Amino acid sequence: MFQFTLANFFDMHPSRERVATEMILGLLTGANVQIPSLASKLSGKGNFDSKQKQVYRFLKDQELPEASSARLIASTLPEGAWVLTIDERTGSLVTRYTTY
Repeated sequence: MFQFTLANFFDMHPSRERVATEMILGLLTGANVQIPSLASKLSGKGNFDSKQKQVYRFLKDQELPEASSARLIASTLPEGAWVLTIDERTGSLVTRYTTY
């Protein structure tokens, strides 16, 4: 289901959608952004070195526009008043719920 959501926000080949989906789920479950950690979350029978190369190529070649990324993240949040910011110094994504 998340893979179909990505297609609504990014223009990418279905195989890249699969890699992106598995990487994002790996980030959420493993909380580690290092390539070996992301590669370990990829499905398939390929060897680990091949999976690491696949992650590296995706990160090097795939454009993920900030506006599309923000819309994707916002679409996953519950309804309500949310503030979504990116800390320019650290690149950290910050969300908080507000009551207006």
